[in-house]
Amino acid sequence: MKSKSNRRVFLKGAGAGAVALSMPTYLRPAKAQENQLRFLGAENVTGNWDPTANTTLANILIEMQTFNRCIFYPMSEEDPLAPQFKIVESMRQVDPFTSEYKIRRGVRFHSGDECTADDVKVSIEYATTPGRPRGMFPAQSTVEIVDSHTINVTTEESGIPINNALTLTHPYLCIMRAADIEAGTIEKTINGTGPYKFVGQEGENTILEANPDYFLGRPKIDRVIFSYVPDATTRVLSLLSGEAEFVERLEAEQYATLLEGGEVGLASTMSIENKYLHFRCAKKPFDDVRVRRAAAHAIDRSVILDIMGTAGTSIDNIMPRGKLGYSNLEDLMPEFNPEKCQQLLAEAGYPNGQGLPELEYITSTGFYPKTKEYGEVIQALLEAQGFPVKLTVHEPAAWNDRIYNPQEGHLVDVGWAATTPEPGIHLNLMWRNPPALITGINDEEINNAIQEQLEVPDLEGRAEVLRTKTYPLLIQKLPSFALFTSVMHHGFSKRLKSVKIYPDGSFDLTSASLS
Repeated sequence: MKSKSNRRVFLKGAGAGAVALSMPTYLRPAKAQENQLRFLGAENVTGNWDPTANTTLANILIEMQTFNRCIFYPMSEEDPLAPQFKIVESMRQVDPFTSEYKIRRGVRFHSGDECTADDVKVSIEYATTPGRPRGMFPAQSTVEIVDSHTINVTTEESGIPINNALTLTHPYLCIMRAADIEAGTIEKTINGTGPYKFVGQEGENTILEANPDYFLGRPKIDRVIFSYVPDATTRVLSLLSGEAEFVERLEAEQYATLLEGGEVGLASTMSIENKYLHFRCAKKPFDDVRVRRAAAHAIDRSVILDIMGTAGTSIDNIMPRGKLGYSNLEDLMPEFNPEKCQQLLAEAGYPNGQGLPELEYITSTGFYPKTKEYGEVIQALLEAQGFPVKLTVHEPAAWNDRIYNPQEGHLVDVGWAATTPEPGIHLNLMWRNPPALITGINDEEINNAIQEQLEVPDLEGRAEVLRTKTYPLLIQKLPSFALFTSVMHHGFSKRLKSVKIYPDGSFDLTSASLS
């Protein structure tokens, strides 16, 4: 007989005093609505609604409901390279550097204006401008308007073949209204073409309402509220009490308890999110690859996997499974080897860690599962080899404020995920300089290798260069050490039906309903 995973049982498992029985007032809507879904997220939104202005998953979750892209890659296991056409209904290659996009007719922004070639042109050119924070694009794209619903997108000036870089099919680019970009209002509000309209932000709650004019049909759920709740136990208790219908980032023990109780629905998704220990490569001592590799050899990843349980799985490449050119490179990954660690430290001028400064290791709690727990293990393993480590654990908002400043701390725990097989969202953002987000690395060999794979004239040839040159070089230089791949655990009310969850943890509510 299955035991009930009620609130009392769950609190007992969470530990005495872990969380109060009463829910915080911000979780209670002023007036309950039968056809309202409340999603509890583990990360805070930025407050800037420009879709090119951040790489924050909390913002991306809301963008998935409120915007559309040219095309989208669901990354099914059967064919991760198969696209879904969204605002663009067809694509045709004109020449090696030019593609023709046919824009779907009848797509309207929430303001009522039809989405036309001008909107797609301005969105693409704006988003691909060098220096944008979500700068996964390898170069500026230029767009020629053929007619009101046809454009030609070209990359000829960059020398990058358009059929090579899947980013140039713009799978992660939200289409905005040209007038909103030109007026500078995209930071303050959302005017997309998606199934839900932005109503407003009330504290930590982002409120959306169904778009009656959505081109694929009005969604069945009237109102969706995204709430930032940084404590994992509070999220689960809210689900069990009926205060929420959908929660993310369950820890392995929570998932197991809920599975045994059978009171809520559960989903476990193999993700494309690698969890990394990023090195701040623009400052000592991690500007020296020998010190980076020494730190990696001090870490036993199998111990971390034991802590993660069902919420993590082993990784054998610096890139996640499903990305273009992925293959098993386990033999190249730094293994747990204290002797090798000590040899590299001595070669770098730090025998037994002597002379190393105090190293701040920045991590979070409440967002990714078990970061504090395995962070303490990494701290102990590094200290055993002579690395003096100070572990700083932040709640997600404070952690988000620090991770993108390469002068803050020395080691940073951050995951990286995007539902597209294009590896440029990793390569161009984290390891190519500029911008080299998080790592701050500026390595000419890495920059040249990333550029080289982009200039290969066909996708198959590019995949081979990635597999045999680019990824091995990144493992050798090690600006970031891949610890494991996340397994996403979601919980939801049994009233909630037909939610599609993608491998980056985002989801589609277009066909969802509440019984």
